Formats: sequence, C-alpha cells, structure tokens
Amino acid sequence: MLAYYFEKLSVFLTPTIIHHSFMKSFCLSLNLLFYTFISLAQNQNPIVVIRGSEAGLRIMTKLREAYVSKYKDRMIDLAGFGSTMGIVYLKDGQTDIAVTSRKMTDEELAEFQQDNINLAEIQFAKEAFTVVVNKANPITKLTKKQVGNIFAGYITNWKEVGGNEAPIRVYIRSNTSGCYLGFKDLFLENMNYTSRAMMLGTNAQLKANVAKNINSIAYLGFGSVDKNTKMLKISVNDIDYYSPTAENIANLSYPIYRTYYFYYRKKDEEKLKHFIDFVRSDLGKTIIAKHDHMPID
Repeated sequence: MLAYYFEKLSVFLTPTIIHHSFMKSFCLSLNLLFYTFISLAQNQNPIVVIRGSEAGLRIMTKLREAYVSKYKDRMIDLAGFGSTMGIVYLKDGQTDIAVTSRKMTDEELAEFQQDNINLAEIQFAKEAFTVVVNKANPITKLTKKQVGNIFAGYITNWKEVGGNEAPIRVYIRSNTSGCYLGFKDLFLENMNYTSRAMMLGTNAQLKANVAKNINSIAYLGFGSVDKNTKMLKISVNDIDYYSPTAENIANLSYPIYRTYYFYYRKKDEEKLKHFIDFVRSDLGKTIIAKHDHMPID
C-alpha cells in the first residue's frame, strides 16, 4: 500500500507536470504525501485522485467537501489544470478520474484503445454556458448566430450588432480547456475561432480582461460568473431572448448548456464506486442543483 502512494508522488514530480506548473504540482504532491500517512495510520481506503476541468472545479470542490465530511475515513485529492490535461493524466496513470467539460474526441479515445485501456464514461452534471461582456458595454443581448460570427471573426465591430463604434476584443480559453471545444461546438458550428482572439489560460484571466476592457467579449460557465462582468441574453431562434438566470436554467428556458463527464479506467471501478455512487445519489444531486448546475440521472 505504501509503495502505491510513493509511486503517486513520484508521478506528480515528472517533467509532464513540472512544465505546466512546478510549484502548484509540488505543493499538491506534499499534500498528497501528508494525507497518505494519515490514511495509512487510520484505514486502508485509498485516496481517489481527480484531475481535469478548471470550470468544473467549483462543483467538484463542493462534492468533495460533502463526501469527505460524510465519510471521514475517505479522502479525495482534487485539482484542475483543464479537461485536456485531465485526459492526459488519465492516460499516463496520474489520476484515477478525469473530469471534463466535453466528450473525449475520437483521437483521444483511439490513444486509449491503442494501449488496450478500457474506459468508462459517466455524465453527472450540466452547466449553462454564458456570454459575458464589460459592464459598461450597452449591448444586452445577442443571437446565437451573432455570437458565433463574433468569435469566428466575421463580426468585428460592436456597431454591427447595435453597439458602439468600436472594435470587438475577443477572449477565449486555451485549447487545453474543455470550454474551448465546448463553446466552439455550441456556437461556431463549422467555423473556427478568429485568429485575432486572445487565448487565456484560466477563467480568472478571462474575467479580469473583460472587466478592464469595455469592448471585450468572452464566455464562462454560469457558476464562474461574478459581479465584474455582464451576462448577455441569448436567442436561438432570433426572436425569444433568455437570460442565464438560475430560474431560467432550472426551467430549461435558457438553451445553452455543456455537460460534465467522469472518465476512468474500468479496471478501477471497484475503487471508485463509493465516490461515484455518492455523486449520483440524492444527496449528490442536491449538492449539484444547489450550486447552479443540473444533475444527470
């Protein structure tokens, strides 16, 4: 058992993680070692390691808190890094569960198949996707088609959608984020992001840049929005516009959603079953719903 945890620690310190964020990974590794000794002293329940979606980290943190509070002899090691990195960690054996805000691509699935790794996929929550602008921007609504054309670079000035005479500054997430592909699939259809878009690594960076640039536009999951940005009403049929409010999300009036997934190796099902069953229980669904997401049966 002890060898298992030291192997986990050694993996966290590999160059794959160091090149991403050495200090963050080193601190996480120290925390894992600390929890390991506690776990070994108290019980034989293994620590479940979860990596993946930064946007999904908020709801996963709430689920983790409730789980370890209810089951005090069990531990969850949770961190973000992005959906794509979560999948990479899963393939390399550096995580037990990859949390993603998108489905795996055919290319990603093929890599697991080449290594004879059988995967399980579980959908556990949905979250509304929002389009955000600076609070001083007079624009309050856009159609889905307008949003797509803005992020694809076919609409470049706010006056083209009823706003000020000013160039539109587009911010997007990095291509390792599930948001990058999720938003593209929902809004851009067969188009690509404009080459003029500024790619940022975190939701916090998106919000900071939108807050300081009156002509900016970006996207965020509903749970990531704060008072420093303004969410726009969106219309799918070019007639009816809906705000991404908690009420409209709950009654399905607001039409733009993304799905969160668990991916894990089927051989680990017994180890992970206790936590996954908790997430899919009535208590887990209540926690998901309480924090602006929709649980999935």
